[in-house]
Amino acid sequence: MIFRFTFPPQVPEEKYQRHLLAGHLYHGIIDRYTQFKNSWWKPTVFRTPNMTNPTPLQQELVQLYSDLEYAIQKAGPICELSGRCCRFDEYGHTLFLSNIESELFFSRPPKQSITEDDNRCPYQEGALCTARENRPLGCRIFFCDPSYQQKASELSEEYLGRLKSLATRYDEPWQYAPLKQMVNQYVRHQHRHDDGSPVSKELLSHES
Repeated sequence: MIFRFTFPPQVPEEKYQRHLLAGHLYHGIIDRYTQFKNSWWKPTVFRTPNMTNPTPLQQELVQLYSDLEYAIQKAGPICELSGRCCRFDEYGHTLFLSNIESELFFSRPPKQSITEDDNRCPYQEGALCTARENRPLGCRIFFCDPSYQQKASELSEEYLGRLKSLATRYDEPWQYAPLKQMVNQYVRHQHRHDDGSPVSKELLSHES
């Protein structure tokens, strides 16, 4: 059996050059767009936490949250809106809250404490979070998506370090405790003081 190989007809040099130029232009546009997006684009889903007369520390905390939201959106974890992450026993994990985030987080007070029989976030209603704008670092980073866990660990290390540096620069004490402990301390204080006085991060750092 004899195989015969045929070659495509020769492309005219002028037409080849036009195609080559078009290809360079196309890839140049894509590269410019990618550079622009990575340099300037910010996620539209981030909403500024509810604050009145924020302190300089809180302003920097909001910027830190904004930077984190951008990094998370670039990582692209999937959220199925199951609400399992807020039901701690069911998912088998513990979320933490730092004292320098507590004033912002508790600007909307929790309605109840977290009990052993109902070990879930008091801000959860159905499968949704009612404190989403003010949620702390641990809540923002955590997603159930298995493919995101390595990136979540990296983001946690990076932004927890930034949070500690923020506390150091403003000469704030540092406490990083389970969310359950912080919430229950807050609720106990509210029960003792019915005057509506705010709970300071210093109180949450020292009250037992």
